[in-house]
Amino acid sequence: MAASVLVGSSSPRKNLPFARRISGIAVSLTLVTASGRQVNYNATTDSNGIAKFQYKISSNRDGVGANTATVTAFKNGYNSGNGSATFTVTR
Repeated sequence: MAASVLVGSSSPRKNLPFARRISGIAVSLTLVTASGRQVNYNATTDSNGIAKFQYKISSNRDGVGANTATVTAFKNGYNSGNGSATFTVTR
């Protein structure tokens, strides 16, 4: 899994979103597996604004069904942000 951290706002004249990638942002990942197991990781964004996490899901250990990954990002001087995604593991 990888999380891209973007900092941005909207252009007041064109109402178009724009964003820039920021390095050095603390990012935490919480993965809740189908079996209810909770796995936590921490990383820091690289020069491209990307934080990488590695976890190998096992249907035997983690179950089959919906998994939810939630990412939170924080850096002094910025508002923190989060996002989540749900995906399904099958056999």
